[in-house]
Amino acid sequence: VKNGLYHPLAHLTADLMVNVPIWFLLALAAIVPSILILDSPATNMLEMWLLLAAYIGFNDTFAQLCGTLRGGSAMGIMLFLMQTILNMIFNGTLLAHADEVPWAMRWLFSVVPSKYTFRSGVKLEFDGLVFEGFAQCSDPSLPVAVRAVMPCWGEAGLDVVAALAGQMFPVLDGDFTYVEDLLFILGALVTLKLVHGLLMLRAYHGCCNCRRLRAFARRRSPEDMMSPSETRRHRRI
Repeated sequence: VKNGLYHPLAHLTADLMVNVPIWFLLALAAIVPSILILDSPATNMLEMWLLLAAYIGFNDTFAQLCGTLRGGSAMGIMLFLMQTILNMIFNGTLLAHADEVPWAMRWLFSVVPSKYTFRSGVKLEFDGLVFEGFAQCSDPSLPVAVRAVMPCWGEAGLDVVAALAGQMFPVLDGDFTYVEDLLFILGALVTLKLVHGLLMLRAYHGCCNCRRLRAFARRRSPEDMMSPSETRRHRRI
């Protein structure tokens, strides 16, 4: 693409045809072990598969975009690591309470795709589960000291998520927002892909223009490339 021999649209098409299946394979490799080892429910496997594939695609597209920016490989790696750290910090786990974060950085909670992946992923993971022991730990006949050390989060899976949202992770609070979260991640992915394509088109047309200028310069005679004074001196000689 850089030397103008390969059109950016052809490159993007080939890139999508190769990478999109890899996104789904990586997402499947992350889901299957949890089902086999942790006995996770497989009822929401397709939804989880699509969610993880979209988030993997976002990171892959961001990495490709960093590779097209000026500054070399070191700058691209630094930018990619920066967005990875931001996704880790502002997804609602490490900094659980957004209202305690300074307002100048609070907007990051709304733009990192990892927040929406985490929120919908947890709800998909717990949806349909039923936990035992909740009736015993909520028995009023037990001493308070005994009930305090028992995991009384709830019996249904989504009730457990609601309890976790109230005590640990407010990002999990609210209704099931799988469609909205998935559309946000896909929108971020498409936006990055468009920016990547525009940068490649700009470089491609710039390279083509430079190649045309070089070809035009080779076709010109030496006298055409001289200044007026040099031309007069050349003719006198």
